Amino acid sequence: MRGAEGGGGGGGFAVRGGNIYWGRKEETGFRGIVVIFSWVSVPQTILREFVDLCSFFGWNSLVCSANYLSAFHDESAMPLAFCVLDELIKELRTRSCPVVFASFSAGSKACLYKVFQLIDGRCETALNLPNYQLLRNCLSGQIYDSGPIDVTSDFGFRFALHPSIAKVPGPSKLVSWVAKSVTSGLDALYLTRFESQAAEHWQALYSSVNFGAPFLLLCSENDDLLRYQNICDFAQRLRNLNGDVNLVNFSSSSHLGHYKHHPIQYRIAVNHLLEKAVTIYSQKVMLERERTGLDGTQDEISELICDLQKVAINSNKSLRRVAVGPTDHFFLPSSAGHYSDRESGTPQDEQKEKPVCLPSFPSISAHSVLGQFLFDVCVPKNVEGWDVKFSSAPRHSLLRGTKRIGRSRL
Repeated sequence: MRGAEGGGGGGGFAVRGGNIYWGRKEETGFRGIVVIFSWVSVPQTILREFVDLCSFFGWNSLVCSANYLSAFHDESAMPLAFCVLDELIKELRTRSCPVVFASFSAGSKACLYKVFQLIDGRCETALNLPNYQLLRNCLSGQIYDSGPIDVTSDFGFRFALHPSIAKVPGPSKLVSWVAKSVTSGLDALYLTRFESQAAEHWQALYSSVNFGAPFLLLCSENDDLLRYQNICDFAQRLRNLNGDVNLVNFSSSSHLGHYKHHPIQYRIAVNHLLEKAVTIYSQKVMLERERTGLDGTQDEISELICDLQKVAINSNKSLRRVAVGPTDHFFLPSSAGHYSDRESGTPQDEQKEKPVCLPSFPSISAHSVLGQFLFDVCVPKNVEGWDVKFSSAPRHSLLRGTKRIGRSRL
């Protein structure tokens, strides 16, 4: 279900599981697209600041804001992931460009990992594979700000008690009681599903190394919702899988407060990742062109080899064929014109096309008259009664001086 809804710097729509809108969408003059995945824990002010930062570097921004339950239910995360990909691929089909995925807090669990599963073909659903292959070729970078976080009921409880949430109007005790009730109910109903989704979440993030996109991890030792050691373990696992990982530690900033407390370092790190994404995208385009061109060349070479093999087979059959009768003819090749009789008035082209009768091998005998001329051997004296007949004789003999040999009696 979609409904028109304004959001950020462009029109958006609401779907089951959250909202999608363009934070910045320039038709021309942009370098790429940053897709931002957020959760309800991410304040809108932080999203707007990041959109402005990407805009300053010349990048458009597509924002996916997931609701609370999307981090716990596939039924909410999957429709959201579908709509994000549809909106993104629609733009890439118009103009291909580098794409960077940026996840804030639990945004990877609320939607991003489902996007990876769809691109990687791990979901049992009808997919438009050519479009997803286009997205694989364009994906050139990943950013994780205060994440990734594996959302569990315990995290949900701590999130509900976070100071930013406790500012909601009403007694704090009521907010705490509601949070405990929700998390307890989730534990009772979806304990097994939580474990399965957690395994899928981390597997999808680790498998994203195969896309060849570099990683930027922005974290802090002072994060009260995300353990710093967990991010270090995540970075090391990516490196073990040959991933290009840049881990930036802001030791004094809080959860999602890195840009606010360290704006210069934050800008430098993000700009470095975006520049690298442009380079990665250019390399992917060149490799794709080389692969496509090489495949075409191989196809042409294969067809040429097949044609040559056919010609060779036909030639071998012709050459191996023995003339067994007067009706078997061969045509002289074009070079035969050099051996034509110069005294003949027949044009050279006609001489080349004139069929030559090849007698059978038994007729060439050392005891025949022709053999006497050719081989110069002794002929028995008793040759009375021999008749030498030529069924057909060429106008010009092969031996000069002998114009015609007719019926003779030796």
